[in-house]
Amino acid sequence: MNGDLKRLVNLQFNPVSTWYKNTKRLIHEVIWLSKRKGQVARYFQNGGYKKLNIGCGANQLAGWLNADFFPTRPDVVFLDGCKLFNLSRIVSITYFPNT
Repeated sequence: MNGDLKRLVNLQFNPVSTWYKNTKRLIHEVIWLSKRKGQVARYFQNGGYKKLNIGCGANQLAGWLNADFFPTRPDVVFLDGCKLFNLSRIVSITYFPNT
């Protein structure tokens, strides 16, 4: 069974579980977004080149602003890499290790 068909079957036959997972994810995103502004502000207070590690996963780099869609540590910033964003004026180096 391919991924799309499996997802549709789960939606149809397990709506409570799907609702729970979607609600849980939404709550996590709200928490991550509320923390992100402070995390980014603290990072930009330091001098030097500004470096962004997008999709860092477990590969967090010292001295970089590490961002991921599923932040696994408190020092990783939530970022949905599928959404448009313009960082050309504020970031010197951007690294996409897993994208």
